[in-house]
Amino acid sequence: MIDPNQLKNFAQAGLAALLIKTPSADESLIIQEIVQTLQQKSFFDRALQWDAANQFKTIELNGKTETEAPLDVSPQAHPVLTFFHHLESKLELNHPTLIIAKDIWRFIESPEARPDFIRLAIDCFYRLKRSHHRLFILDGTGHIPSHFQDLVWLLPNPLPNSGEIRALIDKKMQSLAQSARLAGVEFPISLTSSEWQQLARICQGLTSEAIEDILQLVALQQFSFTSDALEQVKALKVQRLANSGITFGNPPDVAVKGLSAVQSWADSQLPLLLDPVGRSQYNLQLTKGVLVIGPAGTGKSLFAKTLAQQWNIPLLQLDMGRLMNKHLGGSEANLRGLLEIAEACAPCILWADEIDKQLANSTGENDGGTSARTIAFLLTWLQEHKSDVILVATANRPWNLTAEQLRRFQCFFVDIPDVNARFEIWEALLEKFSISLPTEAVELLAAESEFYTGAEINGIVSECAVNAWVEKHPGQVDVGALLNKLRCRRPQWGGRNQELLELRNWAAASQTIWANPAPQSSSVTQNSRHIEW
Repeated sequence: MIDPNQLKNFAQAGLAALLIKTPSADESLIIQEIVQTLQQKSFFDRALQWDAANQFKTIELNGKTETEAPLDVSPQAHPVLTFFHHLESKLELNHPTLIIAKDIWRFIESPEARPDFIRLAIDCFYRLKRSHHRLFILDGTGHIPSHFQDLVWLLPNPLPNSGEIRALIDKKMQSLAQSARLAGVEFPISLTSSEWQQLARICQGLTSEAIEDILQLVALQQFSFTSDALEQVKALKVQRLANSGITFGNPPDVAVKGLSAVQSWADSQLPLLLDPVGRSQYNLQLTKGVLVIGPAGTGKSLFAKTLAQQWNIPLLQLDMGRLMNKHLGGSEANLRGLLEIAEACAPCILWADEIDKQLANSTGENDGGTSARTIAFLLTWLQEHKSDVILVATANRPWNLTAEQLRRFQCFFVDIPDVNARFEIWEALLEKFSISLPTEAVELLAAESEFYTGAEINGIVSECAVNAWVEKHPGQVDVGALLNKLRCRRPQWGGRNQELLELRNWAAASQTIWANPAPQSSSVTQNSRHIEW
């Protein structure tokens, strides 16, 4: 939300053309904030509002309403031409005027816009800086192109913070309770102190209008607001952000196993995450970026999901492909919007799966440099941002990752699981499918599944569990059935030792931390089984 003091300072400093990133649903609220804040200081004698459909309209000041005289222009004239010609006429007047424009930016922001529109805008913005008038432009992108640099300033309008969200919730609940009383409807509100905090936490990342909409919808559906409403609010938030291209990762169906070093790192970070004030006193920093590298199927993505679950924080997905936009600056604007929502949801995890593929396409040779600029923006943000957003990325083949990219991450290498890790994986997956086996059987499965990844073991257990259910004895799977399935499937990495060796050599050369530092029981230089005497 807009900082009133910053709004006053920008206007008083002579920054005549200000761009405010404004969701369409929040336009009326933003206009009200601008007028009320600046009217208190008597910055302006009058205020006008413009949009492409209605042209100029007078905004009420001090309870008085004025009618804006129509400009003598051709009815066939483009609305943008009408806007700038009218604005030019206002610059001749000595009465300080506040102009709020809704739709103009989309016509002049893109480098592909009509040259005459851009030229009119440049000349007008320049003259505005040398006048008593102020122009506020409302737009959903918040992106200032190079041809308007130093002529238009961006006035920050961040999503509501935790304090503002709590105030919004309190105000809305009072309004709902009053509305229910007037309608003669019972509307019990019963949340504990921790549940009120949880509700505010769930609403992070939403606009003010979206928060009100969701609270109102849940209240109408339940005719109450109790702890049962929290999950419904969360589901509506996920649905609302999905409409904007923001997706949340699903919770893990099984805990990640065999990554002891990564788990130790996670345990060391959690106290820092929970006590931001305490860590700031000692200048301690959260790890901003984690890169988990290793063969496919070894639990890298599962680690990101498990970490979010263990820390009880949201998991947002970063898909660079979905952010790409054919218009110049569009991809960066999409990424900027995603990062803004992530920061508003902080603390949270931003999960970039298979980032090596995304970075490999960042040369810019095939898209005019769009991928390169977008990746550069992401890496700069990763280094500079101050929020509790942790970027957790995964990579299968790190060959194309540069030293500059790697230095921004805490890097872990996930090898194919050794016998101890496989034992933990078998145990977890058997429990997942409600299959009970003695410890000796699980040890045998772990010994016999050399070179198998966690994903492959999951597939074997899942298939046997399905067969047991179809055969009317769910959960009753013996070790023989599992061994038969195991021996019928060749492991993905069983005949690819050279690639696995190259991955291990790369990890050793780059000083990457082994996710499971226990000695490996698997040999990568020969196909015979290793015997532990």
